[in-house]
Amino acid sequence: MTRELFLLRRNTKIKINQIRAAQKRNRKRFELNLYRRRLSLKMMEDKRVSQMAEKEKVNFKEDVIYRNRKKIESSREKILIKEHKKYNYTSPEIRVALCGEFGIEQGGIDYFVKKAVEIIDFNAQKLTIDLQDCTKMWPSAITLLCSLVEWVEFGHKKIKDIKGPRIFSTYSKVGRVNDYLSTSGFFEFINKSDDTNIQTGHPHHVIKIKRETTKDSNVVSEKEDDIINLLIENTQYTPAEIKSFVSNVIIEVFGNIQEHGIQVYDSGWWFLAQFHLKHQVVSINIADNGIGIKNSLLSGPQKRQIKSKLKEKAKLDGEMIKYAMLESVSGALGSEIEKKYGVFYRSYDLIGQRRGNGLDRIRETCKNLNVPFAIISHRGYIYYDTIGNMSYGTKENRIFAGTLYHFDFPVSRSTK
Repeated sequence: MTRELFLLRRNTKIKINQIRAAQKRNRKRFELNLYRRRLSLKMMEDKRVSQMAEKEKVNFKEDVIYRNRKKIESSREKILIKEHKKYNYTSPEIRVALCGEFGIEQGGIDYFVKKAVEIIDFNAQKLTIDLQDCTKMWPSAITLLCSLVEWVEFGHKKIKDIKGPRIFSTYSKVGRVNDYLSTSGFFEFINKSDDTNIQTGHPHHVIKIKRETTKDSNVVSEKEDDIINLLIENTQYTPAEIKSFVSNVIIEVFGNIQEHGIQVYDSGWWFLAQFHLKHQVVSINIADNGIGIKNSLLSGPQKRQIKSKLKEKAKLDGEMIKYAMLESVSGALGSEIEKKYGVFYRSYDLIGQRRGNGLDRIRETCKNLNVPFAIISHRGYIYYDTIGNMSYGTKENRIFAGTLYHFDFPVSRSTK
């Protein structure tokens, strides 16, 4: 009995120790799981707090960007209104005669600018474009005149104390000129001085001038397709070269027009493209009635560095167009905040979205394809010939009511 009792006691003690050890392990396991749970909850809470802080930070940035975008857009609208108020149209009538051919395509940039000064900055109750001795009105000239009509109409609607002047056109003595102008859509915007009937048509090589007031991507894509088809049907360039031109030039121009032409106000944008068999060129014209390149840059996110760099030259439209072409600057509104000091944002200027790289692509692509082009914006202009030589200038008076991008796409590459 003594031995049996001893074994019983020993086994009981062993079981008790095993139970205690198991309880101790369970307690440690519970404490470890509890610690892990508490740690997990703390991490989740820290993450939630961090996400809320980041969201508040993002919301703050977005709010700053939104407010400053609106501030810039408001300042640009004021610039446009100020530009319109320079003209009170008090003189009775001005008559401008266009003789021979008129357009960048054939007459060159100098003659075009000279005549544009006489037309665009008129300050009379009535402007009559005398076409009696005109033998050719090129697409660049059609765009110039049609956009002027819309500029004047916009000022009349926007500013109550400005009585909009009337713009008329006579007919040419050459019947085919009148037919061509009608086919191009010219007389849909310019008032005719009489009711003479003229022939109209819609040949495949003429895309009528049209004013658009939308940023709809489908509309822009249609215009791009029109240009592609026009170039494929009438030039000897390869599909790859045409695609390069549309991708690097036309799409960029459409982007600029939409950014600076109709972002703040519905002033619309213009498109006109035509193939001219006799001169072996496709004329492409895209324009807006906006505030112009100079005003866009000086009211945009990089205005301080531009003014610091150019100083007095920043007042000249031609210098500003040249600067935009040669330097990485842009008036486009981006989505970044320029400077940050500690936890406080002291400068809320927006960085240029494309920073001018688009204009650089336009210049290089046109040079590679031997496509001369011109940009005319309010009082300034720049022109590149087939091999990339540049000329530019600034006039005292306006030479375009907005900004015009003009391209003379040749049927075949230059051999020069």
